[in-house]
Amino acid sequence: MPKSRQSCRKPSRTRRFSSSNAQPRHANKCPQELYSAYQSILEKLVGGASLLKTDAPAKIFMTLYREDDQVLVHLLNGLATGNKKGDYITAGFKGTPFPPLGKDITFTVPAFRKNEIFAVSPDFEGRKPLEGTYHDDGTVTVTLSKELLKGYTLVRIR
Repeated sequence: MPKSRQSCRKPSRTRRFSSSNAQPRHANKCPQELYSAYQSILEKLVGGASLLKTDAPAKIFMTLYREDDQVLVHLLNGLATGNKKGDYITAGFKGTPFPPLGKDITFTVPAFRKNEIFAVSPDFEGRKPLEGTYHDDGTVTVTLSKELLKGYTLVRIR
């Protein structure tokens, strides 16, 4: 391959994207101009087809699952992670492992039923009911209070 031609390495395995601001693992191997062009083309192709839209900070890791006619949204507070490529991860942790969120998190996901939305977590007792705004396109927008995500929270929409 000629040296003047730029290309990206293919990823070695499939990766599930967990939030709208996540980048594929191989993105750092692409020249920035090529990666930007790729993002632009992808946005034109899929447009609003994203299953998960959120205003959460980049280090709030979110994963979306479907279980029968339910939607599960897993949220992990990674705000304290400051590791960079090549850093060693040690057993001890300096500082607060789960810093408090600065604001509530809002996300929009597909909704298969309009029945119940609630959050559960090892950080609090029982279920916490949540409000959702249902839209004509079959989605629901949910606001998770900043107090309900300390380390890990699961939101169930059923």
